[in-house]
Order: sequence, then structure tokens, then C-alpha cells
Amino acid sequence: MTQTLPASATPPLSAEWRLALGTLAALLAVLGLTFWHTFASIVAIWIRSETFAHGFLIVPMVVYLAWSKRRVLMMLQPRPTPLAALVLLLLSIIWLVAHVGDVIGVQQFAVVAMIPVLVWVVLGIQVVRILAFPLGFLFFAVPFGDFLVPVLQDVTAHFAVKGLQLSGIPVYLEGRFFYIPSGSFEVAQGCSGIRYLIASVVLGVLYAYLMYHTLWRRLAFIILATVVPIIANGIRAYGIVMLADLSDYKLAVGVDHLIYGWLFFGVVMLLLFWLGSLFREPVEAVPDEPPFIAGEQRRPLSLKDLLPLMPVLLLMTSGPLISAWLDKTMVTAPSVNLRLPAGVAGWEGPFPVQQPLGTTYYGAYSQAMGEYRRDGYTVQLFAANYTRQQQGAELINTKNSLYDFMTWRRASERQTDITLAGDQQWPLHATQLISSTNSQLVWQWYMVNDRVTAQPMMVKLYELQMRLSGVSPISSTVILAADYDVDVSNAQESLHEFMAAMLPAIKNMLDAVP
Repeated sequence: MTQTLPASATPPLSAEWRLALGTLAALLAVLGLTFWHTFASIVAIWIRSETFAHGFLIVPMVVYLAWSKRRVLMMLQPRPTPLAALVLLLLSIIWLVAHVGDVIGVQQFAVVAMIPVLVWVVLGIQVVRILAFPLGFLFFAVPFGDFLVPVLQDVTAHFAVKGLQLSGIPVYLEGRFFYIPSGSFEVAQGCSGIRYLIASVVLGVLYAYLMYHTLWRRLAFIILATVVPIIANGIRAYGIVMLADLSDYKLAVGVDHLIYGWLFFGVVMLLLFWLGSLFREPVEAVPDEPPFIAGEQRRPLSLKDLLPLMPVLLLMTSGPLISAWLDKTMVTAPSVNLRLPAGVAGWEGPFPVQQPLGTTYYGAYSQAMGEYRRDGYTVQLFAANYTRQQQGAELINTKNSLYDFMTWRRASERQTDITLAGDQQWPLHATQLISSTNSQLVWQWYMVNDRVTAQPMMVKLYELQMRLSGVSPISSTVILAADYDVDVSNAQESLHEFMAAMLPAIKNMLDAVP
């Protein structure tokens, strides 16, 4: 015999549901306490970053979306799935690996993913099917997408330049800077459109879920909500330049720049939603009972059904427990105080730097900077090392910067290898910078103990491998810079000669223990 209710009625909360929801709440509380620092890091980014401030709205929206399914859910009977706890173990291990490697984004995704898995473990797969969208929407709470900023800057710069060319305005593009007869413009990080893109995707996914039922309509609108803000941001950048040029730079600069941006984005989103409303589908009626359990009889849920969930606590907390054990057993790296070596092979120095790049590495254990001179050439040397890294004080961190963005403009960058004595290949990240007074070529590489790389991702992998083997790594970066006028080959030659002469002394400096 099956239960049927009036369309507007909601079944009362049964004893089985009270028992299951109490168990779920207890496990979620343990999850929050165990991974408190990871959850706190998510909220901290919401607070300090306007790009991810929407995170404060995600949890209330998820709760509301889940509450809207209460009528169907109350007609289900919670069925714990203990085997699903193996997924919790996998996520806990992923968190552990990310924690050891100081990859905060992966840690955040792992702990947020544990929430829907706990729902699966305690309430069962049928409940997860009904709550699939709210539980999936929860992932938008994770601050994610900053890696797209450089790509979006380049796209916006090229879009604006193409628009100016089509308008008949002479324009010269140099990196993310472009010049027109009346002035110059930079596509800065704030102009990348990442805020508009993330907000559009979040709203687009929610709109597609509420307005459509067929999969192809939902996917089509989500794609539209992703592509439109990118194109719109390019049009916005072009419009700001045109407005500034036509108004003799009285409009669309400073605060106006941001105001016009958000107003333009609001108009674009309204047009996007209006277009989407033309293809909306009628709201589906809520069934009297879920079709996949119609007529099914089940034994009432009892405390015995929840006893197999006891190992969930151990599986869920295994990552932090192993992390604590690794911290106790890890061999601590010696502290290395950096002292610039004396010049050799005709290079004199180190001297104080006349025009520093403005290199910033937060939380470094030791830093050193100076310049060397030979035959009219000058080379700057900057080095920083990290012996005990933690969140916010690590070699690979988005807050660290190669140069002062207020003084220097990036013209180009690339990965390359140079050949040293004995055909030794040395990896480098080469960047050309331009300021109002001069240009510089900058070479950078990283060292994790005795391993050399020019790729930040490889630094993380080397650090992870060493920490898992019980060794605390010493991670360092070395930056060389040389001026040039027009021909960058002069700077390349001076940097190459400096490295050939000074590299052994630089390596000794990084390895020295006071």
C-alpha cells in the first residue's frame, strides 16, 4: 500500500528521518571541526576577494533548493550506504596530498566534496539523486578560477585592439598594453572580466536548472552564460577606451571605469535572462511519490542500521591524522641564511640595486638582493628561500610577484633552456619588462633542494615527493635581470655570461648552512 497526499501537503518528519538527520548533522559537525582551517580559508577568500564574495550566498541557496525538495524527500526512507564511506577515504587522502603539497584549492574542493558524500553515506543514493543539483551547486562555494585571469586579460586586450582597428583608430599592442594617439591603456587584472565570468556562470547554472528540464537546453544556456560575459567584457573594454578618447579622458577613468563595468554587466545579464526566457519550459508537477520507489515496502530505519557508519569517522579524519604523524616524523630542513657571493671572472659586486624590480616573496625565511657589474654591463641578482612553508608563506603563491606592477609592464614571457658549460641545459622563465625609463630582461628559476625547474607546478610536485618521503624541502627562487635599450640580445648575452661565471657560487649560497 502506498501513500498519497494532496499536491500542497508535505508528509510529517518521521522518526526515521529525525534519526538520520541527527546522525548527518553530527557527522557534518565533525567534518567542520576536523577541517576547520580549510573551511576557514574558503571564508577568508570570500571576505577579501570581491571576485568570490558570492560564496556567502551559495550555502543559503543550497539550503533553500534542498528545502524545496522536502515533499518528495519526506516520502523516501533514509537508507545508509556504508560502502560509500570509501569515497570519504579517497577524498581525505586527496586532501592529505594537497595539504602536504600546499595546494589550498585542491584541499578546499576535497572537503566540500565530502558534504554530498556524507549525505550519500547517511541518507542513501535515492536522496542524493533528488538533491543532485543542490549538492553539486555547493561546489560554487569554492573560490576557483583565478588561474584564468592572464588568459582573460589577453583575450580582452586583443578584442579591444581589434575593435579599435575596425573603428579606424591606429593602435599598437604590447603585451597587455596598447597605445592609441591620445594615450595608453592597460588591461589590468581587474579588467580581465573574471568577476563577470564567475558571476555569470553561477547565475547561468542556477537559471538553467530552474527554467529548463531537458539536458540540451540546460547545457546550451550554461555555455551561453560562459561565452557571453567574455565577449561582453571585450566590448566593455573597447567602449571604455572609445569613451575616454572621445571625452578627452574625462569619462570612463578611475571609479567611472568600475561603475560602467558593473552597469554594463547588469544589462548583459538581463538580456541573457530575457533571451533564455524565450525558451523556458513549463514547471513539472511534483509526483505523489518518487517513481523509482513507487509501491516499494521497506523495513523501518533503526539505530542498528546506523552502527555500520561508525568507521566513517576514522575514514573521514584519516587525512589530518596522517598529516599530524608526518609532521612529527619529518626531518626538519636546516635554516639557510642567504648571503650574496662575491663576484668572480671580472664581475664586481654585490652592490646595492639602483632600480629594483620590486620583487616580493611573502614569508620567505631569507632574501638577498644586489647587483654586479662588468665592462659596462649590470646584472641584478635576487634570491629567496623557504625552509618551513605554510599557507600564505610559501614559494609558489599567487600573492608573490616577480615585479612591481605599478612600475613595470610585461611585454612578453616564455619558458626556455640555456646551454652552460659541458652542454648543461638550465631551465628558465624569461620575461621582458618595460617601464617609463628603461627595459629589462628577467630570468627566473626555482630549486627544491638540488632539483631545478622553471615551472611552479613542478616545484609543488618536488615538495610533495620530499615531504611524503619524510624530508622537509628547502625551496628557493633565483631571479636575474639586465637592462637593454632596443636589442634584447645584449641583455641575453650579459645574463648568459653572468650565469656561466656565477652559477656555482649561487648554488653554494643556496646550499650553505650557517
